[in-house]
Amino acid sequence: MKGISSRLMSSIRGLFTYSVRNIFYWIFFSFVSFFTIFSVFSLFSISKILQNAVDSALKHEAEKLLRTIEYTGDSVIVKSSIELNEEDFLDVTQHPFLLEVYDSSGRNLLRSENVAKFGSIKKQWESFSNVPVFEESKAGDHEIRTYYSMIRAESGKRAVVQLSTFNDDVSERLASSVRYHIMLVAITIIVIIPLSIYISRRTFRPVHEVVNIAQSISANNLKGRVENNAEPEDPVGRLRDTLNELFNRLDFEFAQVSGFNNNASHQLMNPLTAMKTEIDFALRRERTTAEYQETLRVLDSQTGKMISIVKKLLVLSKLRIEGEQTGAVINLSRIVEDVLTAGSARVVPELEHQVFVKADADLMTMVAGNIVENALKYSGEAPVKVTLRMDNGSALFRVEDLGIGIPDDEKEKVFTSFYRASNAQERGINGYGLGLCLAKTIITGFDGKITISNNTPTGTIIEVSLPAVKISID
Repeated sequence: MKGISSRLMSSIRGLFTYSVRNIFYWIFFSFVSFFTIFSVFSLFSISKILQNAVDSALKHEAEKLLRTIEYTGDSVIVKSSIELNEEDFLDVTQHPFLLEVYDSSGRNLLRSENVAKFGSIKKQWESFSNVPVFEESKAGDHEIRTYYSMIRAESGKRAVVQLSTFNDDVSERLASSVRYHIMLVAITIIVIIPLSIYISRRTFRPVHEVVNIAQSISANNLKGRVENNAEPEDPVGRLRDTLNELFNRLDFEFAQVSGFNNNASHQLMNPLTAMKTEIDFALRRERTTAEYQETLRVLDSQTGKMISIVKKLLVLSKLRIEGEQTGAVINLSRIVEDVLTAGSARVVPELEHQVFVKADADLMTMVAGNIVENALKYSGEAPVKVTLRMDNGSALFRVEDLGIGIPDDEKEKVFTSFYRASNAQERGINGYGLGLCLAKTIITGFDGKITISNNTPTGTIIEVSLPAVKISID
């Protein structure tokens, strides 16, 4: 029994979570508050409407009476008895009119016949300064509504016209309206509780979908995406798009890591396999000094390739972890000049002197060296034009070759680690596919841009743009 009770409480907590409770409370109290205010306003309006109907009837009858009577001397003269002979003035009907006219001393001057049948109504108004006015009073089991007005004599004397009627219907109808509204409030509370829970849970349904999708995401399954019909401007739509973009980036990054690991292993295995082959060959039997020297040259060459690959991988990994780089003001012109000095005679330089940028000298040397080396590698014996100049506050480093070029659909792919253009692989041109990836990582880390475009009539143009630093040189 205890276990069943525990499971029941757990189910209730799962149904009525903290977030659901918050929304439920807001909806519940908002509806109840609104309906309570609406009910109070409605009851006030109903009360005013019902009372105004009674007051209008009293005032109308009083005005008709004032036209049929006059105050002369110390008495009231009835000029026409038509009004006073109506049933509501003669008998105690459901809505009678009880008339009394009296002077300032309270002496009765005129009375309708039904007053004697009902009983005299206490004179509530003794001051003559504030008439006409309405007053409420109690007479026996009845609530009375009284209208006081004034009648003047030619001598200046004044008398009060007191016209009363039952006010029971107003109280009964108002009490009935109060009971009706209380019942409506109770029904509203009964209905709003499950409705609020339903609305609250439905509000969080997209969040539950997101949680379910997120729980299904793993390193082996990154294809799940949040499906929802909300507009992009909607908060749920923005959450959907943001998470789907995150999943896309994770999918891309995992693919990059997987490809990176595979390619890195492949590229490192090539020189290791070559080294192992050479070592096995040298150890198989006694070799001559020349053969041992050749083996050592091969091992040195393959070791150099491994060092180059590992060095680039380490720099690339470090840059990706650190993101944006911090540097110092360096003379880019001098770095490019040093790179070209150690390069080929096929390079045609057009360099502006004293071009300064904020970057790291070693990393920029690596960028310039990789780009120039690629241009020389893929352009055969054709010249390579290298330009460095200032342009609207930017330092532009541009390398143009007349080589095999890069297919348009592969221009962005060559910035991916270990990716090599298909035409380069077809021609058997050696490379690791790390140079341009490393260059872009370095350049973007210093708020720069690197682009690839076609050269004319053939070849490739690679342009690097970095924010320039202005330095006055005396």
